[in-house]
Amino acid sequence: MKRFLFFLILVNAMAGATVPLFADGSAALATVKKLVGFIRYEKNDLALRQIGLQPVSQFLMGSHYEKATVAQRIKFQSLLGEYVELRAFPLALQYFKDIDPSYDAPVQKGQQMHVRSSLLYAGSEQIVFTWVLSEHEGQWVITDFLDQRGVSSMSTNRDKQIQPVLKAKGVVGLINQMEKIVAAARKAH
Repeated sequence: MKRFLFFLILVNAMAGATVPLFADGSAALATVKKLVGFIRYEKNDLALRQIGLQPVSQFLMGSHYEKATVAQRIKFQSLLGEYVELRAFPLALQYFKDIDPSYDAPVQKGQQMHVRSSLLYAGSEQIVFTWVLSEHEGQWVITDFLDQRGVSSMSTNRDKQIQPVLKAKGVVGLINQMEKIVAAARKAH
């Protein structure tokens, strides 16, 4: 359960790479490796740049994203980034501090690049997952995370957490909810 929660939180969050695009996927793979390295050395500000907070926010909010004001979009993205930094990165650090993931060659799927990875955990238990990257402003950014069965973390979070709040309370309600969650994470940190 702890491993699943780590991956759910990590992907929940993902925004912004600094590597140019290459057809062979090397830039996408470099983005993933940078994220892992930055998390390992607790350079959270640099790690956040590898995650596509804007495209992730747009995906999570769906049609509500266009209805939100620019200030609301920026606030949501900021809260999402802070949530990732406070909750996902410390949990990811437990895995990445001493364990190097292995990476398969990136595979292009439509407009996205998929990088399948695995961790050998607890000596013999292998955890397999896939990073999903999208091009955003000329760079590859992490925008999703697939579990071993290929289930999208972003879709799960959108459908089970974000969209129900948006339908019940609108964008203002979602931001208020996120502020409470981030405040609790700050307090626990």
